[in-house]
Amino acid sequence: DMPAFLDLHYPATDIPQQARALYLQNWLRLITQVDYDAAPLQPQLNPKTGKPLDMTQAVLRDVSPIHRQYLRNMGIDASMSISIIVEGRLWGLVACHHNSQRNLPRHLRAVCELFGAMFSLQMEASERSEMFGARLESRKVLQQLMLNLSGVENYALGLTQQSPDLLDYIQGGTTGPGGERSGGVAVCVDGTITFLGTTPTHEQIAALTGWLTTYMAEFDGILATDRLGEIWEPAQAFAAVASGLLVISVSREPSDFILWFRPELVETTFWGGNPEKNAALGEDGMTLSPRKSFAAWRQTVLGRAMPWTAPETDAAFDLRVSLLQVVLRRIKAAAAARERAHKRDKLLMAELDHRVKNTLANIQTLVNQASRSADTLSGFVQGLDGRIQSMAKAHSLLTQSRWEGVSIEGLLREELEPYCERGVGVVFSGTEIILTPKSALALSLVVHELATNAAKFGAFSVSDGEVSVDWHLRVDGGVALVWSESGGPVVKVPMRRGFGSSLIERALTLETGGEAVVRYEPTGVICEIGLPAFSVVEASFRAATVVLKPPEPMPVSLPLPLRARLLVVEDSIFVIMMLEAMCEKLGWDMIGPATRFDQGLRMAHADSFDLALLDVNLDGEMSWGIAATLAARGIPFAFATGYDIGSILPAEFADSVIFSKPFRMPEVERRMSMLLAKKMAG
Repeated sequence: DMPAFLDLHYPATDIPQQARALYLQNWLRLITQVDYDAAPLQPQLNPKTGKPLDMTQAVLRDVSPIHRQYLRNMGIDASMSISIIVEGRLWGLVACHHNSQRNLPRHLRAVCELFGAMFSLQMEASERSEMFGARLESRKVLQQLMLNLSGVENYALGLTQQSPDLLDYIQGGTTGPGGERSGGVAVCVDGTITFLGTTPTHEQIAALTGWLTTYMAEFDGILATDRLGEIWEPAQAFAAVASGLLVISVSREPSDFILWFRPELVETTFWGGNPEKNAALGEDGMTLSPRKSFAAWRQTVLGRAMPWTAPETDAAFDLRVSLLQVVLRRIKAAAAARERAHKRDKLLMAELDHRVKNTLANIQTLVNQASRSADTLSGFVQGLDGRIQSMAKAHSLLTQSRWEGVSIEGLLREELEPYCERGVGVVFSGTEIILTPKSALALSLVVHELATNAAKFGAFSVSDGEVSVDWHLRVDGGVALVWSESGGPVVKVPMRRGFGSSLIERALTLETGGEAVVRYEPTGVICEIGLPAFSVVEASFRAATVVLKPPEPMPVSLPLPLRARLLVVEDSIFVIMMLEAMCEKLGWDMIGPATRFDQGLRMAHADSFDLALLDVNLDGEMSWGIAATLAARGIPFAFATGYDIGSILPAEFADSVIFSKPFRMPEVERRMSMLLAKKMAG
């Protein structure tokens, strides 16, 4: 006939702290009769110590008057409490009540004490086993998570978009009967937020992480709460999805986080009486008074989530340690990569500096030697320009192959195609052979000198002349190449050796260890060239014969304006001076020059001109916007560049006329005139 205690809750204040301390010291607390008359202890002070006697272990010690009144209010006349102690904490009590006086003999009290000790040990073992099992499972999932991360660059995606994920690792909420998961998780790294499950909005999480950046500085990288709205008021706005929060910082400074959210768990709690009415107004003011009503009292709890367990917070800690190790490894790897890149950049800059200075030294030598052998100033300029053009073509071919090598066919094609404009025949045949960069540069200079001499005195000087070049791989792995001229004027042995002749005979010998022998036959010059095996990068036995044809002639019948206007967009003073000379020669007017992108764009919009020549790169800005403006106005234009233009040219300009620097001015004059003529033809 006594009221049931099942599922009733009692507030912490029902058992004061000093009483809890006694429950830890004694397994058993027995009150045989609530309404007893206490017998005073005589004397009150210990004669030996002058202090009150410590009665912690005394079974007959008096009971607090408040506790006795508490029991009276419950209608109880006898009680016994058996302590349940787990890992040194008061886990709970077995509370035994009786509505009349009740005396327990000593052997029953001993049995109850043994029961309390055994129950406590079993409870501790059960909790430890449960925690160990949960920890073991989380470690298995953590191991798989770390394996998944090894294959991804963005660990936020690796933790949320692969299986298992962070909600498999720590449940954000409860699992439904169909296996569905409640709750959610967010990974915030470098200001980017990745979501999984049910979470607050992006803006709400951003505000939360902003607060956590300061708040988490007081914690050791981990925070767990089942009532977020009570410690951070703005969270009350999204309590339905995130009343519970478990968060770890994954950076040295609290700024990057992983956050698990648990939804609000609206709970109805039944108390053994109103837990808040534990004080009453007495004679001395507001004093603690035991509750008088123990009727079931209902309370609805809002803004709370299912609490985070110790295994879950331990798992979060393990993940934080593992991620910090991953992040640290990646930071070290990134630092090592930056160091390697820095060293590589230094090496590239040193190599670039070396090549530029070598090129300048070569040009300096060309200037000095050509000036000694030139008969006239115009001859000196023409010879120097041709040799620089030859070196530039070889460099362009090497750049296209990333300085790995140049094919003999490609080198000959670049060097000899311009001579086809005169209608002469050029035929060459041989196998596919790739030369080393140094050998290719040396051979290009030799071929250029042979072609220049042919244009002055040999096969290229008449329209019926022909040059054939044949080459093959020798038995020793080297290269044999023969230059043959025919159909030209009768050849005479030169009376003096010029710079060109010296260059032909010595360039290959000094640069590659090869050789070049020139024979001045009456029917035409023959040059036999040999290159050693180490000049060859690779070779095949696929033979081919190539006949070069002259380029499309300019339609001379088309009318040209008497004084064309050319817009020049260029930031190099030397190129501008060359183009000024070209315009003066052609009788054109130069508009500009524009040396900056904004200046060129403004002139392209507003000025009046017939055609334009655009440098691709204007002090770091590409000229595509200017080209688009000209195309919209229907004004023809050409590009000028030192780039391998095929790798950077936008698709809409794929058919544009392109001049590679350094210029061959006759080609610039011819092709720009063709652009103008086509425009005039309409």
